[in-house]
Amino acid sequence: MWLFGPPDIEKMLAKHDVKGLARSLAYKKDPDLCTAAAKALVRIGAASVEPLIAVLRDAPPGVREAAAKALVKIGAPSVASLVAVLGHAGPDARQAAAEALGEIRDLRAVEPLIAASQDAEVRQIAIESLIKIGDVQALVRIGAPAVDQLTTAIEHGNPNMRRLAANALGQIGDSRAVEPLMAALQDGDLHLRRLAADALGQIGDSRAVEPLIALLQDGHPNLTCLAAKSLGQIGDSRAVEPLIAALQDGPLRIREIAAKALGQLGDTRAVKPLIAVLQQEDWEMRWPVAEALARLGDPAAVEPLIGILKHASPDVRQAAAKVLREIDDPRAVKPLEDYHHQREGD
Repeated sequence: MWLFGPPDIEKMLAKHDVKGLARSLAYKKDPDLCTAAAKALVRIGAASVEPLIAVLRDAPPGVREAAAKALVKIGAPSVASLVAVLGHAGPDARQAAAEALGEIRDLRAVEPLIAASQDAEVRQIAIESLIKIGDVQALVRIGAPAVDQLTTAIEHGNPNMRRLAANALGQIGDSRAVEPLMAALQDGDLHLRRLAADALGQIGDSRAVEPLIALLQDGHPNLTCLAAKSLGQIGDSRAVEPLIAALQDGPLRIREIAAKALGQLGDTRAVKPLIAVLQQEDWEMRWPVAEALARLGDPAAVEPLIGILKHASPDVRQAAAKVLREIDDPRAVKPLEDYHHQREGD
């Protein structure tokens, strides 16, 4: 190819000889000359894309890598051609195209990369590229096949990748993510800890109960709220006593979420503490507590609630009546009639 010595990169650049520069990427005798050819192609820009794509499709690995790096530096003008390679080329070229699209991070590549993830030869790189692009919903659509790459990202990725991975893993709901997410609960990145706590609740695996109980006592309001919410979603009885403690002694938002979680858990140990809170004339808490008691539906709550129908606070009486109507116990029929007659009289 080069009968009269090495290619003259500066001369080819001056002439915009993109085909000659692309061929120069294969000049093995001088790596610096190959680098200079790649830089020249990047300087020329969009006109270099198709010759570089031709190299990407057909050249040996080292030359293909140089072409891919040049296409990444050219950026957006390379995307459509790389997408074409992703759909119709040999496996090595498709892998190189998928990796380049992840480096460019153009949203036009999202759907083609989702499609490519169905191909076992390209799947891993396609998913890794979607992680780099940062499209959570694309990864959720891929689902279980993305879990391995996402767990790797949560363990070894940069902060943005780790947060994205935690978010996606929660929505995918695969139990393989539980251990990495539990480890993330101890991370120094507060945002990641919040996402991990939320994700564990969505997955609903009981292995997360003890770490979430520990987080419930962390003291950071957002983390405590998410821990309470996730414990309610998981539904393990080990969370009942810690949630009762949060219900009785915590900031308002945490108490509200603890009440809801206790209703979700369905454990009757929560009835007396919930009724005690209802009797305290805590205006903000009356409806969360009422909803929890209604969800529990425990007949043991009926008599105490009938007593609350005579409470001094009309708001508390109203909440008690709502719960009694939803429990629908015959013992409450006459007291509820009397309550309604009293309201009409007032």
